[in-house]
Amino acid sequence: MNRKIKNRSKEKQEKEQKKVVNPKVLIISSIVAVVILVGGLLFDQFYESTVLTINKEKYHMDDLSYYFYTVESQYDYYNQMFGGSYWDMTYDEETGATVRDAAKQEAIDSAIYSEILYKEAVSEGY
Repeated sequence: MNRKIKNRSKEKQEKEQKKVVNPKVLIISSIVAVVILVGGLLFDQFYESTVLTINKEKYHMDDLSYYFYTVESQYDYYNQMFGGSYWDMTYDEETGATVRDAAKQEAIDSAIYSEILYKEAVSEGY
């Protein structure tokens, strides 16, 4: 009986002993986490991916936001009628394209059309 009590008390002591983490390891891992977090935020703020290229001129999401918002506002009426699943409905059965894909393509086509008209007007002197 005494042996069981001693074994139980040893087990309790082992469980009660907390593992001490070296403060240097804790500080270094915290610094690394903060550096990665700040780096990710800076990358997100300053990186601009090219959405469209016309005549070697690159257009980013900021440049095309007007076209995307215009198309989104046009499709918003249907989204309210059909709910949030409207954007993920299949638009073209053969390709499997969704309404979201069609809206994106419509915005890009509109941007290309406007940019080509603008460049033609400038070259004609308007």
